[in-house]
Amino acid sequence: MKMVEGDVEEQWLMGPWENPVKAPVPGSVHTALFQTGIIPFPYLGRNQTSTKPWSFKTYYYKKIFPRPPKGQDETLVFDGICNRCTIYLNGVNLGRHEGMFTSFKYSVRDLLKDENTLVVKLEPSVSRWETTVVFNNSWGWHYSMFPPLGIWRSVSNHGGQSCDDRRG
Repeated sequence: MKMVEGDVEEQWLMGPWENPVKAPVPGSVHTALFQTGIIPFPYLGRNQTSTKPWSFKTYYYKKIFPRPPKGQDETLVFDGICNRCTIYLNGVNLGRHEGMFTSFKYSVRDLLKDENTLVVKLEPSVSRWETTVVFNNSWGWHYSMFPPLGIWRSVSNHGGQSCDDRRG
C-alpha cells in the first residue's frame, strides 16, 4: 500500500497522490516512516522521543486493485487496524471503526468496478487510556513510549484474496 500524511480528507480520497511512501501491510506507520528515512530507528537511544509526535498525525493508506473474481467480491475484511479509522472504497465512505483487536467487514459487491481504490484514513492516536486501549508493544516485545498506529493485520476479501503487500 501507499501512505501519505495530512489533514485534508478530500485531497486524499480521489486522484493521484504526490510523493506517497510505501507502507507495508501488515505494518505500522512508524515502520513505513523509518524504512523511507523520514524518522530514525525508533528503538535506538532517545529516538522514541522524536518518534512520538508521528503517532498523533492523520495518515491515509491507498491500494488500487482489480475486481476480485465472482464469488470473492462480496465482503472486504479488516483483521486489525490500530486504532481509529474510516474506510473508503471508490470514494464511498464504508464506515468508521475503533478498536485495535477487533476485526470488521463491509459488504462491497455493489461498489466494485474493474479497477478499485481502497483508502484507509488512520486517525491520530489518543493518549487517554480511558477512551481506548492501544497495545504499546509495537516492535518485537519492546515497550515503547509512543502509541502504535497502522494496519497491523490482514486486509482481504471474503474469498481470501489479500490486499496485503506480502501476499499479493
